Amino acid sequence: MKPDLEIQMPTASRGTCRFCSIVEGTADIAALHDSPWLKGEQYAAFVSVGALVKGWSLVAPRQHTLNLLSQYGSKAFFRFLDQAHRIVTKDFGPTVVFEHGSQHHLSQTSCGTAHAHMHLVPLSFSLESASEQFDETLRWQTCRATEISSVVAGNEYLFVADRYDSDATVGQLAILREGRSQFFRQVIATRLGCPDLFDYKTHPQYDLTKESARRLLNFSNAELASVA
Repeated sequence: MKPDLEIQMPTASRGTCRFCSIVEGTADIAALHDSPWLKGEQYAAFVSVGALVKGWSLVAPRQHTLNLLSQYGSKAFFRFLDQAHRIVTKDFGPTVVFEHGSQHHLSQTSCGTAHAHMHLVPLSFSLESASEQFDETLRWQTCRATEISSVVAGNEYLFVADRYDSDATVGQLAILREGRSQFFRQVIATRLGCPDLFDYKTHPQYDLTKESARRLLNFSNAELASVA
């Protein structure tokens, strides 16, 4: 078993975005968590390093951008997210979605990855409720995903939805006045009883991510074959 040490993130070349190298398949390190289990012309889905539960995945646009604000108005984004969410849910159970919406490359909110991505996480509890209880200084409001851009008005934000419903998804939105690093990871780790494991950089959870990536790749291939 590989110990949980400081993770060395893969890059395609110096100065290249880590997620860009993953979605394009050019990452230096050949590992299942660096390989998309579902790819489209504009988006890719892959397992999250540091996953605290099985099946934890990310959906990222292939075009480099800081947040998903422009994607929330895209039918293509929701079509891909529909498919990825369906696969994760079929294999691992009810799945929530959330985003840490950064506005700057060096923002703490980007969690060390300045490339937009949506988290898909199988959970047996309400992440909306857990997030509201975790930090009472944050002010949450009910918001439809397609309306986030107009509501945040250029500010950084946190968005979470217990129930994903394509472009009709409604969740809870918090507008940030300062950067918040790995907020939802802290909430989930605390709720699972392992608060010290929230940081993906020091606890990459390789065994868990490897197992999840293999299962999702097999499940995705089987589903695609069934509709071919």
